[in-house]
Amino acid sequence: MSAHEKSKTSKIPRRLMQDKAFTEIHSVEYRLLQHAPFPAAVQDAAAVYAHLVRRHTCLNIPSASSSKATSETFTDRDSQNQDHIHGTTGSDGHLTNIEYTKSKDSKDSKNNEIHGKNEKQTTGVTTKVTETTTYEKHCKIILIGDSAGGNLVLALARWIRDEARLPAPDGLLLLSPSCDPSHAFPDTPSCYVPRPHAETDYLVDTPEPRALLQRTFLGHNPLETMHSPYVSPASQRVLKAFYGDQFATSVESLTIRALDAEVRANIRNMISVPSTPVLGGELERSPTSLRRPMMASPRGLSLFTDFPRTCVVLGDAERLEREVIKLVGAMERDGVKVRTAWVEDGVHDVLIMGWWDQKVIDKVWTEVEAWVDDVATSRTVAS
Repeated sequence: MSAHEKSKTSKIPRRLMQDKAFTEIHSVEYRLLQHAPFPAAVQDAAAVYAHLVRRHTCLNIPSASSSKATSETFTDRDSQNQDHIHGTTGSDGHLTNIEYTKSKDSKDSKNNEIHGKNEKQTTGVTTKVTETTTYEKHCKIILIGDSAGGNLVLALARWIRDEARLPAPDGLLLLSPSCDPSHAFPDTPSCYVPRPHAETDYLVDTPEPRALLQRTFLGHNPLETMHSPYVSPASQRVLKAFYGDQFATSVESLTIRALDAEVRANIRNMISVPSTPVLGGELERSPTSLRRPMMASPRGLSLFTDFPRTCVVLGDAERLEREVIKLVGAMERDGVKVRTAWVEDGVHDVLIMGWWDQKVIDKVWTEVEAWVDDVATSRTVAS
């Protein structure tokens, strides 16, 4: 979401800061579709997340028996030694290099700035951090996204989980998230099913312009990428691949009002779950790599295994109701702690509306900020 004061979405971070729900909020001005298609926005968001992690973590360089290096912990907030950590992020969003530099006041300062590939030298500390870097966060980080920004948050959280290079965020705040762009690409034109609530929501769902928009989003990527969990995690094709026909059918037409405690329990305990889709083994790293998204997960994980706790805000009169409910169902199925804030008669992205009933808006903000407070006070588990 944009932080520009004239942007409608700036109401969201402004309200959260005014209510002191956060100490910092960083808005990512990522590259737009006309300049760079998928996965450019995810890469930009990943670079910002890596930057924040470096600002608010200790960098642990583990000892490796092969290199006989000594394990040390460095922090960019060490006021005593005034040491510094500098990092660079590659074009694919990966944290590619971190250099540790001691201050001039430290002992043996003449030869303290070292660059290398896990090579032990005669003076100072030598480490080039790539695959083996681990972190311990000193703060709580929540990813926030509304509408298409919610889709971006889901993709970023998936990249963080799949690549396992950075600590996971502590929570996801999804405000009317777009989670099934593949809806604009039915197998055949005759099987296109219009999204609900055409008479109450302002979102346009005409297939042709939406398909053109999504094709611009894909850019050079093949059309099959639209069915990647990175792009459409709540599509029927993805849900069938990960959970089977019974689950996909059970959530296909779910509504907010129908998603009660009993239905949630049935979703969580449904036993007709297939094995996690497995790729043929031609990729060395994550089969859901941004460089080549596939309908599979690394390390035998399910669709939302190990995702952080999530808060979802959704109106029962908006066009994305069904796909967001499917998203909630899939998250619940994989054990994610999901808190839902339903807005009665609410349209898409109701929190940015300037003319909506203020009592309704305030009630939603109260629920959201109570969830944020729960995240802030919960015990952190080291990544």
